[in-house]
Amino acid sequence: MAKGGIKNYVSRRAIKAYCMLRGAKQNPKLAKDYVLLRFHVFLSKLGNKLNFYHEPKLKSIVSAKIELTQACPSKCITCNFWRINSMMNGCEIKENKLKHGEFEDLLRQLKKMNCNAVQLLGGETLAYRRAPELIKLASLLGMKTNIITNGILMTPEIAKEIGESGLTTIGFSIDGPKKINDHIRGHKDAFEKQINAIKLIQKYDKENKIHKSICVTISVPNVEYLDKIMDIANEVGIKEVSYYMMSTYSEDTKEQTDDLFKEKVGSLEFMVPSSLAAKDKFLLDKKRKEILKKAKEYGIVVRGQFFTKEMVDVDKAIRREDKFCITPYKFCTIDCYGHVYPCDLLRYSFGNIRKNSLKEILNSARYSKFSKIYIKKFKDIKICRYCPLYGPI
Repeated sequence: MAKGGIKNYVSRRAIKAYCMLRGAKQNPKLAKDYVLLRFHVFLSKLGNKLNFYHEPKLKSIVSAKIELTQACPSKCITCNFWRINSMMNGCEIKENKLKHGEFEDLLRQLKKMNCNAVQLLGGETLAYRRAPELIKLASLLGMKTNIITNGILMTPEIAKEIGESGLTTIGFSIDGPKKINDHIRGHKDAFEKQINAIKLIQKYDKENKIHKSICVTISVPNVEYLDKIMDIANEVGIKEVSYYMMSTYSEDTKEQTDDLFKEKVGSLEFMVPSSLAAKDKFLLDKKRKEILKKAKEYGIVVRGQFFTKEMVDVDKAIRREDKFCITPYKFCTIDCYGHVYPCDLLRYSFGNIRKNSLKEILNSARYSKFSKIYIKKFKDIKICRYCPLYGPI
């Protein structure tokens, strides 16, 4: 490992250790359950090698993602969400969308499972008009709250509600200067509306308690302009920018995942043309250096696996934690129809919160069935190599 790589590794581990210690002090029950969970996952992996099965049991959830809606005013070329007229795994939609009271009950169930943080997303989060009410409830329940928005639907009224909701963090999706951004978004005047959204949140977050950032998806159309986003952030007073490589995989990858689980599981979300994925390592490295230079000049923090991973062949995706991903044992995704999944990419429904409680679902026979396949076949699940947060690059 190169000197810079060792330094980055040590730095990441130190930050992770600090965050875990701080989190343990804030939520000791969750911390205890998480330590036990890691031990049981270890036993499960060991058992897989020694030909016996040990099943991890979920007592707590570290964090959760709630998809409030599949609707989105953008038609981003780097996202498949707005094109999909089915469940995200390709199954037919058979249920009605959750009502507001059902979302509220879900938040209370998450709290009972010691959930520390909840992310409210879409589609476009603000396409669900009562999102600020759910943010406020989650905050009152003691959970950290996060939303990511393209900002197109932001109004003074919504910004005021968000400013008073107790929201912890908000990420604004911006992918370049106006012309490039609007092309990627597939929405006329998107850039102006997004900048206005940032200014509105800054105006109504009167005590400056909400952590604000810009989130960038790296693709062929915007790779030449990645450093320009730092100029935009500086102009509007944003002090954090996260850069993520675009995730994309083929229909064959989804089908391989479906075959492993013997049902429709692979997400349709990132099945976009691979030609959009930036793969010019020389140009990417050049842009990374330019971004870091501007970050130092402007005093802006940059995040994302674009900076925490070594430059590698982007055709070879990197697995989360390089070996085994424990996300299904500490996290869950709940869609707007009430189905509970292990994560964004693996849309294996454990059950529906309309029929059973979240705790019952996460300790059900369906969960056990998934867990057995996942532990035994993890290295063969190709779709996991294209996780938007942990690979490629």
